[in-house]
Amino acid sequence: MDQRAVPALVTVLQRKGRRGQGMVALLFLLPLLLFYVIYYVYGFIFLAGVSTQRVSLTFVNAQLVGWSNYWLVLTDPLFQTSLLNTFLFAGISILAALTIGFFLAVLLATGVRLRQVFYALFLLPSLVPLSLFATVF
Repeated sequence: MDQRAVPALVTVLQRKGRRGQGMVALLFLLPLLLFYVIYYVYGFIFLAGVSTQRVSLTFVNAQLVGWSNYWLVLTDPLFQTSLLNTFLFAGISILAALTIGFFLAVLLATGVRLRQVFYALFLLPSLVPLSLFATVF
């Protein structure tokens, strides 16, 4: 057997082993994935059915009203105003967060004094909840 063929054969065998590990991981995840699929599909079907009915909180004596619930919401001026406010707030928030984040990244990348202090101040809010969780449990 050629000496160059041996490393190639070892590489092929290692790849086959990795595929087997992926299948084992998928088998372990399968019950969780099945639960998620059932949970979300049932919830979607249930809510789609309820959205076309007039019901009380107890779901007793439901009356089929069709698309009138959607028509009622979409033609309500208060709903339209709140939808516009939501998109406006989301757009402004995203634009402000991206702009501030970009300027802070450029500022820290250019070598400002006390760079380690700024890094600590930015990372501290994300690390404190993890350390508190680790301490409690």
